[in-house]
Amino acid sequence: HGATGFSIGTIYRILLLIYVIVNLIKKKNILLKFIPLIYFPLIGLIRGGNNLFGCITYAVKWMLPIVLILYYSLTRKNKNDIKSCLERALDFWSVFVPASLIIERVLGIGSLSYYDAGFKGLYYSTNDIALVLIVCYIYTLWKTVNSNICNSIRCGMCFISIIILSTKSSLIFAVISLAYILITSEKIKPHNLITIALVVLVILTYVNKTTLMDDFLGRYSKMWIGLSSSSWINRLLIFATSGRTVRISSFFHEIYSHGVFLFNALFGWIMPDNAHVIEMDWHDLLCQYGVIGFSICFLEYAGLLMKCKTTVKPYYYIVLVCLVYSVMAGHVISGAFSGTAFAVVFSLLILESKTTP
Repeated sequence: HGATGFSIGTIYRILLLIYVIVNLIKKKNILLKFIPLIYFPLIGLIRGGNNLFGCITYAVKWMLPIVLILYYSLTRKNKNDIKSCLERALDFWSVFVPASLIIERVLGIGSLSYYDAGFKGLYYSTNDIALVLIVCYIYTLWKTVNSNICNSIRCGMCFISIIILSTKSSLIFAVISLAYILITSEKIKPHNLITIALVVLVILTYVNKTTLMDDFLGRYSKMWIGLSSSSWINRLLIFATSGRTVRISSFFHEIYSHGVFLFNALFGWIMPDNAHVIEMDWHDLLCQYGVIGFSICFLEYAGLLMKCKTTVKPYYYIVLVCLVYSVMAGHVISGAFSGTAFAVVFSLLILESKTTP
């Protein structure tokens, strides 16, 4: 219910943040690593004004994924227990999320993803749930190809849900991921390929009996045709980001128009309590928290990624997909569910890289 204010996502983030801090209260060496993140609620306190609560709670959106990654990857608990817990979370989500969306679609409960296509059921943010589905899809696809045939059912459910949701980026990532995993996997067996082929057949049969694909193709062909007057570069950028790139110039114009240029550049120039700025995570971060906030997040993720000495599959690939997705769309890293899923996969990457020789 909602993206800002006193919503379910806000309550979830605050409780989870309190839980992590309480569990680490005696581990000062880990808590010290959270110090740079204090910048985000501090900006909320300084610039909050009449919406102090919204500004501070919105800051937690950017903090939580990093806090979770640090918590899972740096705590001194048994690493195998932590990995098992995080993998169980992915196993549960890969059943619950697509099943809930499919059931809601069949029963007609919820709302459309867009006015003319797609269905997101009772989920709030389309990009948020799209990323979770992509994470679950790649995770189960990898397990299907490399180990357990039973995972093909979960993988198929995730793919059907991606079609139901009808975001072009999630469908493109799904197809690219299938090709990537089939090419790079070293343990593909004939019966795995047969299983995947059967799953694809079932999905195509389901799609043919509905208007999902027709609506999807209709929406995006109209969008592409409508951009015919633009140059090829602009046409591709606008199409790939659903028009978000058009908003960039107008919002960045604010840095010159209002206030002191240097202050705006360093600390942001748009009130940090609005989930709908440009709706491209890294651009929104720059608008709301300036170069300092942008640099804190970038350096934290880059530093964590550099700790991974091996490109553990499929986690390394999933993390890269999430980061690319966050450049193209909003509410991805900052989303309650998608941010948690991103943190879980990132944590698994770090934990696996520590145990891999």
